[in-house]
Amino acid sequence: MHDDVPTGAAPYLDVLQRYHTDITPHSGRHLIDHLLGVYRLLDTWGNAPETCRAGLFHSIYGTNIFNVKSAPFTERESIRVAIGDVAERLAFLFCVTDRPVAFLAAAAERNYALADTVHNESIAITANELRALIEIEVANFCEQPEKPDDLRLIYNTIIAIERHGPLISSSARSALAASASKSTP
Repeated sequence: MHDDVPTGAAPYLDVLQRYHTDITPHSGRHLIDHLLGVYRLLDTWGNAPETCRAGLFHSIYGTNIFNVKSAPFTERESIRVAIGDVAERLAFLFCVTDRPVAFLAAAAERNYALADTVHNESIAITANELRALIEIEVANFCEQPEKPDDLRLIYNTIIAIERHGPLISSSARSALAASASKSTP
């Protein structure tokens, strides 16, 4: 079914299919296709395997924008065992925050806590986790560039924040710039 599956993502296809991502609609295709695309970008940009795996599962619990919950939160342990602690934590954080605004605001303010809007609590994060979440967000938006205005806004915000130091990889920055420069259809 998926002939172009990145080697690093192949071991996790059965987990994604267990949660029906192969039949869940997403942006005119199936969710699994989007998740593989995000993984592919993160891997191509040279991200750590944990970040790539988190990208592969970045919306498994649903998000504030994509509200389909492929897996309930009660499955966190099962997913953690499958993809690892770091990857599952990043995926969870991606799913329970008001992204992308929360990520960019935290980076701008150098505030290493995110509001979990699902469970109504604050979660302390590290600077590295925040950078990984933003990198996943950039891959998420670049993989589905249907809204170039949103991409331009994210790009301009990241560039402004990066006056204080790099926030995303140069590969992610280049891809975001290219996607943001496309005209609105």
